[in-house]
Amino acid sequence: MEGILLHVLYRGEKANDFASEMERSGLRAAVLAEEGCMQYDYYRPLAEENCVLLVEHWRDRAALDKHSAGEPMAKLKALKASYDLATTVERFE
Repeated sequence: MEGILLHVLYRGEKANDFASEMERSGLRAAVLAEEGCMQYDYYRPLAEENCVLLVEHWRDRAALDKHSAGEPMAKLKALKASYDLATTVERFE
């Protein structure tokens, strides 16, 4: 695999609502449109309630760094805070 893969777990009572809002608000589409974004998909694990897995795949570190400093990420952080979610990140390079 080339690029950078991230597994981001969002946990909390409103994790599913958060993922749905990312889609409804157009924020997921905005991230997918960013240069170097190869995947940005939310999944709901069957074995764990109140958990959502985000799989991100970025072309390279420069694309991920630009995303991390961009407007969609700032909006995502604000949205996440409003849903009171715990987050863990695994990074694969």
